Amino acid sequence: MSSIAAGEAALGLLRLVPARALQQVATWPADRREATRAAIFIHGAAGVLWQHLAPAVTGAPDPWVAALAEQAARLATRVAALREELQRLLTAARARGLRLLPLKGSQLLLWPDLPVTLRPQADTDVLVRPAELPATLRLLADLGYAPYPRRHKPRDQRWYLQSRGCAVQDWQGENIANPHWLEVGCTAAHWHAGLGGDLTAALWAGATVAGRLDPARLLRHLVLHTALDLLRRSGRFAQLIALGWVLQRLGPAAAGRQMATWQQPGWARLAWAVLTLQQRYRPVALPPELIPALARDVPRALGDLIAGQPLSYFSYCDPRRGEWHAERAWLDPGLPRWRAARGRLVMSPREFAGTRLPPVMPHYPGYLRERLLALLRPHRSSRQPGAPGTATSTPG
Repeated sequence: MSSIAAGEAALGLLRLVPARALQQVATWPADRREATRAAIFIHGAAGVLWQHLAPAVTGAPDPWVAALAEQAARLATRVAALREELQRLLTAARARGLRLLPLKGSQLLLWPDLPVTLRPQADTDVLVRPAELPATLRLLADLGYAPYPRRHKPRDQRWYLQSRGCAVQDWQGENIANPHWLEVGCTAAHWHAGLGGDLTAALWAGATVAGRLDPARLLRHLVLHTALDLLRRSGRFAQLIALGWVLQRLGPAAAGRQMATWQQPGWARLAWAVLTLQQRYRPVALPPELIPALARDVPRALGDLIAGQPLSYFSYCDPRRGEWHAERAWLDPGLPRWRAARGRLVMSPREFAGTRLPPVMPHYPGYLRERLLALLRPHRSSRQPGAPGTATSTPG
């Protein structure tokens, strides 16, 4: 069974009534059971899936179901401990006059009425003001954290609790003894293929002294980060869980009003991609006109990609994601894979040429920058002037 198929089989249980889902699991052969267990861990779906199945479990559970229940219990224990760690960190920071702003799923740990133990925490992301970074790093050292250098991301600060260590104790699921990374950054900027933005100022403007974000700003941050992770094929079902909570907190009308204010180029197509998958896998109430309105900005290639692929295709369930994917292969127009790659572009090369390059561009290796700039030169478009939609371009 392929990894993508395993991911979809596991997530598909959420669409069945619990009793029917358990009957289906009972028919699975050993290879499907093993593959779906791995996919559930990749997607971070153990807590939600066990919550869905538990009411129908009677007597001695199936071994696959028992293993799921164990993973859900371990997940709840680990997330509860991480929530306490984050609260201690924020309290210590306030005592020294420092402000830390948890981001993404870490922000949800501060919402006391959410069932956050149903959703795993891959790491804890906190935003720090640049002027307070040295004092913040001293605070981390005083609290028992140690830096973990990453050569491929030298500008990121990754820390871990020395008491827990940085060696993985259990690769098969959640374990309180496994390391948990604390990601410290001074910017909340995310870019991919010319799309994205810098939300640093907006997030600080919507933060309280206690580190809480208002739901509208958190929605914007989660949509952007989730969309770019999906396009990099590192998305997870856990991201849709978090996004669903925030959308429910805002309500359909407020969520629609917020997204109508997002005017940055390309943001409508990113929101469309995320919400389309959200409604397919974790539906929430939204204004009926919202997704069709966002779809007006969607290039044909992106629309076909999202419509034709399951969520697991955009995740670590895809065993090919470690390769140089088609979404990146077009950086070099001389690659033989160009013709296949151009069909998956988020933007056509002509449209990309009209966007502002990400601020990290000067840091790219010289040869890569030269190839990218070569790609940005004018190309012949397959779309006739005035035709609706955005078509992919052909090399000139």
